[in-house]
Amino acid sequence: GHRCLPSKDSESMIAIDPPVDFRVAPGRGGFRLLGDFPRGTYRIKILSGMTTVDNGTLTKDYSKALTIGPRDAHIEFVENGRYLPRNAWKKLRFKHRNVGELILTVRQVPPKNLPFWLSFGTEVANQRDSDVVIRRALRVSGEPDKMVTGSLDVASLIGDDFKGVLQVRLGAPGVDSTTRLLVS
Repeated sequence: GHRCLPSKDSESMIAIDPPVDFRVAPGRGGFRLLGDFPRGTYRIKILSGMTTVDNGTLTKDYSKALTIGPRDAHIEFVENGRYLPRNAWKKLRFKHRNVGELILTVRQVPPKNLPFWLSFGTEVANQRDSDVVIRRALRVSGEPDKMVTGSLDVASLIGDDFKGVLQVRLGAPGVDSTTRLLVS
C-alpha cells in the first residue's frame, strides 16, 4: 500500500539502466515507476538502505530486468458525437498507432430504410438496413508506438448524391473505430 512508497529523500536510490526520466507514484501493493519507456530491456535497481514514508528500510539491493514490448494497435476517430454534420465528411480525422493497413468500410442507410434502422434497437448499420458503398484498404504509416493523425475525405470517395446515414468504419486486426454521418 501507500506505506511502501519511498520517502522523498530516498527516490534517488532507484536507478534505471539505460537511464530514463521517471517519477514514483502510488500503486497497488507498493509503488509504480512512471516514465517514457521506449521498447527495449531495462535493469531496475533499488539500493539497500532506501527508506519508505513509513520508515521501513530495504535491507538488501533489489534488481530486476524488464522488457518493454510494442504498444497495442489503436484506431480512433478524432471527431466524435452521435452523428457528425455534413461538413465533417470533407475531412474526417482519425488517429492510429502500430497499424500498417486499415480497412475502410462505408455503409449507407438510405432514407427509405431509416424506419427499419431506427427500429432495430441499436444504431449499428447492418446488411438488413444498409448497403456497403465503399470497402477498400488504406495504407497508413507512422513511427512505431507513436500516435499519428490522418484524415479521410469521405465526400470525394462517395460523391454528393448520398442521402440518409453513412456509417464509416476503420478496422485493422483486433481494433476498429466507427462513426456515423447524417446526410440530409
